Amino acid sequence: MVNGELHAAHVLYGLVYGVQLGIGGPQKDMAVLMTLNHNGQGITLANQLKEKGVKDGASLKRLLDNENRDYTSPRPSPPALMPCGCITGWLRTASIPSRM
Repeated sequence: MVNGELHAAHVLYGLVYGVQLGIGGPQKDMAVLMTLNHNGQGITLANQLKEKGVKDGASLKRLLDNENRDYTSPRPSPPALMPCGCITGWLRTASIPSRM
């Protein structure tokens, strides 16, 4: 978008402000014509967990405590630190130790 090759893009919310202000690169006037959500923050669980009754952090904690197996989850790497903080904070709120 900055060099004129794109006319629309899906981006993290703060990027628009960074480009508008010229932070980290050339300044370019930007316009947000449609906002579906801010930063796209969301935690998505596998359908297999849903089938086992997981619908929130508390039910995930119960499942983890009652099953004798390991579950895996991704850890975003920089520059995607906000999603990492989102998932680890959510796990912490549910008293689930983060193995990330």
